[in-house]
Amino acid sequence: MPVFTKDVYSATLNENSPIGTTVLQVNATDLDDGVNGEVIYSFGNVNDKVREVFAVDQTTGEITVKGSIDYEIDDSYEIDIQASDRGVVPLEQIKV
Repeated sequence: MPVFTKDVYSATLNENSPIGTTVLQVNATDLDDGVNGEVIYSFGNVNDKVREVFAVDQTTGEITVKGSIDYEIDDSYEIDIQASDRGVVPLEQIKV
């Protein structure tokens, strides 16, 4: 299971930051071998506005600006990032 290297990441971003600006990069590690140890990043439980304004690179964990940062509309953002491994989900066996 992937584990983030920090409990919380935070960044300060200038209003009207250009598209493509790197906000920060999250990092998680997974001690498993092979594909089970390969980590991919995605948005967790976030609102549509976050998805409109930010992008997350699924391979590197880099979060970048992809929309307009306007503090008159939103003065802060909370972004939930999920780290998953590329392993196959194990099948469940039920005995009756």
